Amino acid sequence: MMSGTTPPNPITGTEAALVSVSVRNGYVVIDGPIGSDLSAELSWEHGVNVSLFGEKVEGGSCRVRPGDDLRVDLVNIVARIDFEVEISASSLSATLTVRPVTGHARRLADADANANLHLRVIDDVVQPDPPTVDDAMRAVVAGGVVHGIDREAIAAAIAQPRTQYTVAVATDPVPGRHGRLEQLVDFSRLRTVGVAVGTQLLRLVPKIEGTPGRDVRGYDIAVKPTRDARVVPGSGVELDAEGAVVTATLDGQPWFDGESRVEVREELELLDVNMETGDIDFCGSVHVRGNIGEGRVVRARHALRVGGSVDRAVLESGTELEVQGAVMSSKLRAGGARAIAATLLEIVSAVPVQLDQALMQAGELMIASATRGTQLPWGLAMQLVLERGFSDTIHALTSAAAECASAGESWSSAHQDFTDAARTLQTVAIEQRSHHDVAEMVGRLQRHVSEMSMLVANPADMTVSYMQSSEAESSGAITLAGPGAVDCRIVAWAGIRSVYPKAVIRGGTLVSHGPVDIGELGTPSGARMHVQLGREAQLDSTLVRAGTLVTCGRHTHRFLADRSSVIIRIDDAGMDVTSLAA
Repeated sequence: MMSGTTPPNPITGTEAALVSVSVRNGYVVIDGPIGSDLSAELSWEHGVNVSLFGEKVEGGSCRVRPGDDLRVDLVNIVARIDFEVEISASSLSATLTVRPVTGHARRLADADANANLHLRVIDDVVQPDPPTVDDAMRAVVAGGVVHGIDREAIAAAIAQPRTQYTVAVATDPVPGRHGRLEQLVDFSRLRTVGVAVGTQLLRLVPKIEGTPGRDVRGYDIAVKPTRDARVVPGSGVELDAEGAVVTATLDGQPWFDGESRVEVREELELLDVNMETGDIDFCGSVHVRGNIGEGRVVRARHALRVGGSVDRAVLESGTELEVQGAVMSSKLRAGGARAIAATLLEIVSAVPVQLDQALMQAGELMIASATRGTQLPWGLAMQLVLERGFSDTIHALTSAAAECASAGESWSSAHQDFTDAARTLQTVAIEQRSHHDVAEMVGRLQRHVSEMSMLVANPADMTVSYMQSSEAESSGAITLAGPGAVDCRIVAWAGIRSVYPKAVIRGGTLVSHGPVDIGELGTPSGARMHVQLGREAQLDSTLVRAGTLVTCGRHTHRFLADRSSVIIRIDDAGMDVTSLAA
């Protein structure tokens, strides 16, 4: 065996005649007598592995003898397809590059016998078979990609070898939504308007959970957690049974902090009412600490208190009205809502009872229909009942809605409910209204009727200090807490009295259906003043000036001179006047 690269010794002619090496059909053949010491020279090129007696021959040549255990192996390169799969550091995508690798099929070229033979190799280039999408899919999965695989992208990568393609993309998480409080009213606009009992203020919108994503390795991508909105009901509001809707439980100013706390404040408090604030029409009580400027209109569905003066303005309250400062050239009305409520009561007081009867009759009609084998829808049954005996009920609701529309912003809630009720009854069959819908509507109507009954049953009192050239009307009693009134028209349904010892009413007109207890009536100049008393009224005054006319129905008494300690009582016989000389 020879090793290294030392050139072989030349073979003599005798050796050549006895030992030779040839290649036949790709096999190396050693010819010559076996057992002799004669040998032949065999050499080869790179890529050929030669072994003698199981040991690899290093170098590129060796001597061989007949009978040697010679093995010649050619180094072939198998054609293949390499799939390079790369996953991004975030595992949100994966790429594929298809790389064909050329193969080499090597074989020995045939050679004639020679004592010095160099093996010549024939190298056949072999192209790999085109890969399939399934082949590439298996390679991608083997590379750790199990989610978001795009077969079309894989096909494109196969069609464009050695080009990197994104073949898998993660599924993004679907974000959830935090719970929130949906504002059902405009809190900013209603700050000086107010809301009525039963007004829905906020709706709790529940949270929506997000959906986790998935990366290309198959692991979940976390989604941000969501949280429910939190509502903190304050005074004047309540949550419904499901905890989803916040409703006002009293008339007043809605207030919401923008995050969680909500309430209805019964009283709207203002420093002044002027051009900057504009007119006020509030569904609750109003407290003006300062003055009410010229030309302003202030309406309160409940109480109205003014700490300062009133100048050429209009004041209306549903309940008590109090002005601590001077009232000049203005109109005051306490219990204005009482008249509206009385009008509405005449129209709709019987409606809730009538609708309860209609609900009962609709149920009876459905039972009777079922007995005859006919399934009558509830809405149709209710419509038939309404058409037969309750057409006036719908008309009453329509009329009440019109009255509320003309009564101002403070009656907007009642207007909406009366309008909705009329429409519900008119479309009860077409819109397939349910028993629950109508029963709930009847409940809202009953609340309005109860509230109006309360307004009518509770007259509104008025307290003023000083009035001049003004009009004042109270459905209750009027109290003079200061100097009194000059040249005013005063109407007191429950009487008028003074708590200020020197209070006077000079000039103008006084109408009272209750007791009149005033220190002084009339003008020192003797100018005419008219006092009109109702049948239930009486008058007590320390001093009544000449020129004062007192009437009650057909009975009249004119004071021709100043009189003191005046007492007037009224009975069926007429007017009884007693007095002393002033």
